[in-house]
Amino acid sequence: MSAHAPQGMARRPPSRLSGWVAIAASALRTIAGAPNYERYLRHLDTHHPRTTPLTRDEFTRDRLARRYDSPGSRCC
Repeated sequence: MSAHAPQGMARRPPSRLSGWVAIAASALRTIAGAPNYERYLRHLDTHHPRTTPLTRDEFTRDRLARRYDSPGSRCC
């Protein structure tokens, strides 16, 4: 039983709709430029296995700095 399910109720497996919603939400975050820490960890594990990953906070600060601190990275 899940820690989030009310007592006496088993948690149902995710439906196809919830799967599509998760995919759509991920796509929107990518389009909006939101940093994806889990994808960063997978990339690091695959391509740079000896590199120590940034913490989630360090990763977020780094991505935001790269996005907003670079001249010419914005249109306005």
